[in-house]
Formats: sequence, structure tokens, C-alpha cells
Amino acid sequence: MNLKNTFSWSKSRDEIFGECKRKYYYHYYGSWGGWEKGAPSDTREIYVLKNLRNRFTWKGEVVHKVIARVLNSVEIGTPIPLDRALSMARLEMVQDYRDSELGSYAQQPKRKCGLFEHAYGQPFSIEHRDILISEAQTCVENFFELEPLGKTNQPGPAHCL
Repeated sequence: MNLKNTFSWSKSRDEIFGECKRKYYYHYYGSWGGWEKGAPSDTREIYVLKNLRNRFTWKGEVVHKVIARVLNSVEIGTPIPLDRALSMARLEMVQDYRDSELGSYAQQPKRKCGLFEHAYGQPFSIEHRDILISEAQTCVENFFELEPLGKTNQPGPAHCL
């Protein structure tokens, strides 16, 4: 499959263009093809850097992924219980932290988590990671308390919107 980077426009593109033209270039054009094995080193570097996230964005992404899995499980009739959802968040965050700390994201930036803090040598200890895991788990617990899931923490298809 041969992907082509053709010009298009959208509200989000317009916002980035208005914010900083260099950011727009790097985001949509400078990083293009950086996923390919034979990509020029500067293109690859831009692509890797584009895929970094900070620890707070990372926490939110993990919470969203877990909630999406819970909702998908409800849709197919095999709801994920709260304890399993909490475990999923913890396991994913522990693995992501390890991948980031080891620099695995440099080889697989779309598949492995790369955190800004590790990439730029900023302090980010396991204790900090564990605080974020606890916060993510609290978010998941709060989701389970929302309607339409109800207070039973056992989502079912009848409760879906």
C-alpha cells in the first residue's frame, strides 16, 4: 500500500497553522514517512518526537482506552468488571513506563509509549508513575459510578445509551 500525503484542510489544521506554521509543517509534512524503515534520519526523528506524550496526556489516554474497552465489552455482552478494568489500567501503565524508560519507542513510536520526561531526561520516578496509576484508577472507578452503568458496577447492554 502506497500512502500519499495530499493536501487537505480542516478546523484542527487551520488552528495549528494559525498557532505556528513551523509546527504545522512538522506535524503534517516534516514527519511524513517517518514510520518507514528507510526514512531519512531527520524525518524519522521528527516522527518519533511527534509521537511523544507527557505524563498527564498519557494518563488520560490510558483512562480513555480502558473506558473504551469497558464500553465495547458491554456492547458485545461480556462486561468487564471494575477490578479487571483497574488491573488493565495498571498493567498498561507499568508496561508503557518500562517501554518509555528503555527507549523502545524510538524503534516503534506508534506501538510503544514514549514519554517526554524520559526522552528529555526529566525526573520521572517509579513513585511518580505509581501516583499517576492511582489517579488513573480513580478515574476508572468514577466512570463505573456514572449512570448508565449504575451503582452495581456491572454494566449491561440494557444500560447503554
